[in-house]
Amino acid sequence: MRFAFTVHRKKIKIEGFGLHRLITDCIAKGIVLQDIRFLSDLEAVMTISAEDYPRFKKLARSKYRIVISAEKGFIPFLRHLKFRKATLVGLSMFFIILYYQSLFVSEIRVYGYEHFTEQEVRDALSAVDFREGERKLKTKEELNAVKLHLFRELEDISWVGITYKGTLAEVTIVEGQEGENRKPDETPCHIIADKSGYIVEIIPREGLRAKEDGAYVQPGDILISGIIPYTSTNYANGDQGEQYRYVHANGIVKVHIPYYFQFRIRQGVIDSLSSEHFDAEGDVSAAMREDESEYDFVKRISDRKIRQFMRENVTEKAQITNKHLNFTEKENIIEVQVLIEVLEEIGDEQPIEILQEETQEILDGSKQPI
Repeated sequence: MRFAFTVHRKKIKIEGFGLHRLITDCIAKGIVLQDIRFLSDLEAVMTISAEDYPRFKKLARSKYRIVISAEKGFIPFLRHLKFRKATLVGLSMFFIILYYQSLFVSEIRVYGYEHFTEQEVRDALSAVDFREGERKLKTKEELNAVKLHLFRELEDISWVGITYKGTLAEVTIVEGQEGENRKPDETPCHIIADKSGYIVEIIPREGLRAKEDGAYVQPGDILISGIIPYTSTNYANGDQGEQYRYVHANGIVKVHIPYYFQFRIRQGVIDSLSSEHFDAEGDVSAAMREDESEYDFVKRISDRKIRQFMRENVTEKAQITNKHLNFTEKENIIEVQVLIEVLEEIGDEQPIEILQEETQEILDGSKQPI
C-alpha cells in the first residue's frame, strides 16, 4: 500500500555496505520502505514516513551515511506555503470561491412527471426563483414554500421531494389520480416488468417495492408487489401469525435499457442490416459533405438513425443517457454498430389470481388468503 498524499514522508539516499541486510531488518521491525531503487551495490534511494524515520536511523546507526533529499506530505506543504504568501492567498481565494459556488444550484433534474411536461414543472419552480444559478434553499420553511407552490400550480400531484447532491438539485413529483370523482381501481395486481433493463428508480404509490436500484430485471419480474404482509392486532382471536392484504399496486418504475442495432452505408444510400430491434423503412440518402471527416459523416448519419429508432421503438418520454458508435469499412461499404442506453419508464399490471368472493374480504384485511 502506498503512502497517502497527506502523509509526511522523506525521500532519502543511503550509502554503505550490506544494504540488503538493512532492508531485511527494517521489514522485520515493521518499518515501511517504498520506492526502493539501488544506484549501485553501495547506494540506494527510498521513501520512508517521518514517523518511522527515527527508528530507521537508530537501526542504521553509524554504519551508513543517510541524506534526506526531499520531504513531501501535508506538513511540508504547509511549511512551504508559509514562505509563499502569494500562493497561500491564491489557495485561500480558490477555496472561498469553491465554497461560494457550492451555495448555488448548478443543475436541476426533474423526475416522476407523467401528464405534465418537464418545462411546466420548471416554469412552476422558476416562479419561486428555484432555478439554475440561484441560491440553494437554506431552511425548511423555504423548502416547504417551494413544495406548496408546486401543489398550487400543478393540479393532481400528491407528493413532492427536493434533494441535493452537491450542487445538483433533484425534484421528484408523484402525480395523483386524474379527476376527483374517479373511483380507484381496487382489483388486486402486481406491477411487473414489460422490458429488460437495470432499475434506476422505483416510487411505489400503492404496494411494496420488490427490486433494489441497480438490479437487472426481465419481462415478468415483479417490480411493485400487490401483496402486503401484516400482523393482526385482534388478540381476541389468538395469534393468527402473518397475514396478507391484497392491493392494486401502482407507482413509477424507471430503468436503463440498452438497445443495439446496425446498418451499412453505401454510396448514396443507407441499408439496414437484420437486427432484433431495428428495421429501416427504405433507403435514406447519404453523402459526405465538403470538409467533413469520415467520423463526423458516420456520426451525422448515426444520429439520424438513432432518432428514427427512438421514434419507432421507445416512448416519447424516454431519454438517451449514453451511446457508443463503432464502424468498419469493407469494399466501399461502411458497416456501423450503434449501442444506446435509454432511461425509460416501464411496468404492466398483472392481476393477482384470487377467488372472486374472497377479493373484498382480502382488500379489507379481514381474511387471510389461502
